[in-house]
Amino acid sequence: MSDDLAPLPVELLHAQRGYALAWSAPWGAAASIVQRFAPEYARPPIPLGTSDRTRSDAPRLFHVDEGIACVWCQDDGAWLAIIGDDGRGLVRAPERVAAGARSVAIAPSRGETHVLTEDGESVRVLVVKADGTLARAPEPLIVQHGRVRLAAARAGEAPLLVAAYASERRLIVADATRGRASLVRHDLPGDVTALDAHGAGARVAFALVYDDGELVEAAVLDRAGKLVERRHVVLRETGARYADVRVTWIEDDFHVVARDASTDRAIVVAVGSAKRVLEITKVRGPFAVGYQEKGLSLAQVFADGDTSVLRVTRELRDPSVREVREPAPPTLRVRRAEEQTVRCFDELERMLGTAGYRDARAVRVAVPTGAALRLESEGQHVELRPDGESFRLTLVALEDGITEPARDGSVERLARWVRERVSGDAKAHAERDHALGVALAGALEAALVHVERNESGLRFELMLSSIPAAQRLSAWLHRARTLLAQR
Repeated sequence: MSDDLAPLPVELLHAQRGYALAWSAPWGAAASIVQRFAPEYARPPIPLGTSDRTRSDAPRLFHVDEGIACVWCQDDGAWLAIIGDDGRGLVRAPERVAAGARSVAIAPSRGETHVLTEDGESVRVLVVKADGTLARAPEPLIVQHGRVRLAAARAGEAPLLVAAYASERRLIVADATRGRASLVRHDLPGDVTALDAHGAGARVAFALVYDDGELVEAAVLDRAGKLVERRHVVLRETGARYADVRVTWIEDDFHVVARDASTDRAIVVAVGSAKRVLEITKVRGPFAVGYQEKGLSLAQVFADGDTSVLRVTRELRDPSVREVREPAPPTLRVRRAEEQTVRCFDELERMLGTAGYRDARAVRVAVPTGAALRLESEGQHVELRPDGESFRLTLVALEDGITEPARDGSVERLARWVRERVSGDAKAHAERDHALGVALAGALEAALVHVERNESGLRFELMLSSIPAAQRLSAWLHRARTLLAQR
């Protein structure tokens, strides 16, 4: 795999049928269940985000009765969706669950998962039951302004939050079920740049990376949120640049996995003894980890254009490095083509009033797909929409008094075809119309695919391999006006 590919924030969850991965792709939040790492099994990921402006953190994953729940943030808040265990698609469509949220953390369990969201002013609690129902805490858990890093995990039945605010060198620990009365603050030696937490049994371990990048600390909490292993150094190395950190449980102890960006190594160290257990090379960028069946899995996702490259490195048992390339969802190309079409016509609409038309009065017309304008003074209707891998451009020269173009049905088309072969005048008209269509298509280097004259006007349909610039379309409409005036 090329080192030029951009690493993406990623989350990992062991699923019934392989690995569940979720990541923040350039085109939005995405998820996939990878069962086999082979090209013939690759399929497009499941798009989650409803905009390209998904925030940089990876979506969080947890089990519910229907499948695997995904919660993530984009520009308008936190969203929740559920994908099926078979990875074939959504079983619950995305819904916004916290308006304005900027980041999320989860404390998962089989019975219910506590989702903690922050909006820059407070941290709030949302409970997702195993059956997918939602319950919101009436009061915020923390009220404090500023940027904050969140991590959460479950110690027994207690969902514990660990939060580090950029405005102060303090760590806040809170129980999401007990409210503000549970808040405990701990002083820190520096600003926190990375934070993670993991629960096992009745305890939660958390790890911190500080702004100098040379130090990683860890600590362990009990179900009351009290320190049973005080914060201590687990990694310290002059010249290191620890940039990402994860916590997991391996065999009989919590372990920290920290990535040194200066060497692209992920170092695995036991929390209790601070003993280095393993080093994993070629870990470039954010990662996620999971331990199952005596094997440690480290997942990464990279962007190759719109394609996502999923990579899982397995260590400790049956070591391997496996990759699969998942192409962008088909809906992505359609969505982008729609957006490109609308942007083009937005610009064209602005230009037409100053492009030399006599009172052009470009009026936007609602259409099911793509975009359309009616040039009232010219009696023209122009429309552009995606059509497969191409774009279909339609121009209709409307008859006087007609405001909406119409297409003939199959019977009318058959009758016109017969007339054009029986009547010399009808054939001559059809030939002139076709020649005009060829001239219009040539002016845009397009293919003429349909010409039709009916009671509403004269229709030309052209196929374009790409969308022309709005300025070129404006000039083409001038050319069309001239040619139509000569007919």
